[in-house]
Amino acid sequence: MIKGLRDVESMVKKEANTTDPEIGLWFKFFDGDTGSTTIDEIERNLKLPTSHDNHMYMLEMLEMTTELKNEMKIYLS
Repeated sequence: MIKGLRDVESMVKKEANTTDPEIGLWFKFFDGDTGSTTIDEIERNLKLPTSHDNHMYMLEMLEMTTELKNEMKIYLS
């Protein structure tokens, strides 16, 4: 999944004609989501022990969006 997200990010950056390392994709998992989750944050949270709150929260957010209960929004900035 992480590799796929990084591939999408590379494709979007190429389309936007930028190689700036400060520019990348970030995700909002639901309308009220005030965070801006990056691919690095997703990867870091999924590498935590499965009992860690951030690991479980990330799985919940991914599950919620893949079940189409909510829309995940993706931004480039």
